Amino acid sequence: MIQIESPMLLLDASTPILHTGAIDGDRWLALERQRGDVVTLLPTMARRVVAESGLDFPAFRSLVHCEGPGSLLGLRLCAMMIETWRVMPGMENVRLFAYRSLAVEAAIISGARSGGFSVVTQYGKGNYCVGDSDGADRGTCEEAGLASLGGEVFAIVQRNQKELPSYVKGVEYDLTALPGIIAKEHGLFRPTDRAEAYSPRLSEYKHWDGRRHASHEKPIDTPRND
Repeated sequence: MIQIESPMLLLDASTPILHTGAIDGDRWLALERQRGDVVTLLPTMARRVVAESGLDFPAFRSLVHCEGPGSLLGLRLCAMMIETWRVMPGMENVRLFAYRSLAVEAAIISGARSGGFSVVTQYGKGNYCVGDSDGADRGTCEEAGLASLGGEVFAIVQRNQKELPSYVKGVEYDLTALPGIIAKEHGLFRPTDRAEAYSPRLSEYKHWDGRRHASHEKPIDTPRND
């Protein structure tokens, strides 16, 4: 069994609902939950949580972050903040943990109902990451494949979410119940060596080859004076 030492400091920006919080055992010492711009809001939320918890950074024994799936901008900012905290004086022995948003949402839904279901969240255009009711990762599918998942399908609503099919129920991400859940579900958090953002597919980039490329635009004819 993985031992997660408290108090722990948590960051989650995988959805438009941003979360920062300090957890001690099965309760929040402080929790900030807001919708807004991740770049400007998340650092401010984290500072308030640390102040409201009554602790300073070296007092935290664990750092926890959501690695995804979700908004890559939010996930990357969380990873950057976590890695910055880890090099602060007194933080050398702090342990690092990561979790997946779909597994946490599945655990939250399971606490209020019984039976199998699927949890999905949109990434890219018309594509979804899929998780099972037991927290297992079931890969990805296109929107047309959601109908074949079987059972109820719940979707964590993302920013600019396209309209969901009628058989999919949208849910708003809310980690208020998380401390009580992780006290029972120790497998939700995974120890890791580095904070990173998870994406179901690798980004593709064009490499500069050093050559000068000719313009594809039609040259403009200019009148001659001679």
